[in-house]
Amino acid sequence: MSHRLVLIVEDSREVASNLQIACSSIEGVEVEVAIEAEQAWQLLARSVPEDRVVIVTDIQLPDTDGFDLIRRIREDARFARTPVIAVSANEDPSFAERLARFGVKAFYPKPYSPMRLKSHLEALLNGSAAP
Repeated sequence: MSHRLVLIVEDSREVASNLQIACSSIEGVEVEVAIEAEQAWQLLARSVPEDRVVIVTDIQLPDTDGFDLIRRIREDARFARTPVIAVSANEDPSFAERLARFGVKAFYPKPYSPMRLKSHLEALLNGSAAP
């Protein structure tokens, strides 16, 4: 059975919790949180092709950087088109450009509004472009 999943990859428990609370209010959505890239990969691998998945990942993770996770997602045919939103404390404009080359749908520099990100997620989960 198909379902909608938001996978949050964030090592800051406070940031992950705030985002999880915001996303939990999206009707019909399951929210999973991973604190490391490998844990995120394992959660993602459990999804089925019919699932509508959106990934929100921090770029600075304890076990690797988010670019490695995104690269791994893009190289796997099952997830190559999975929408990814990146968050990071790095506000360098070239950083956002690099993310765009990886096919990242949006970049939110920290601090960001969880509710604004939630609206973006709802649009992606419903198959729409960003609000």
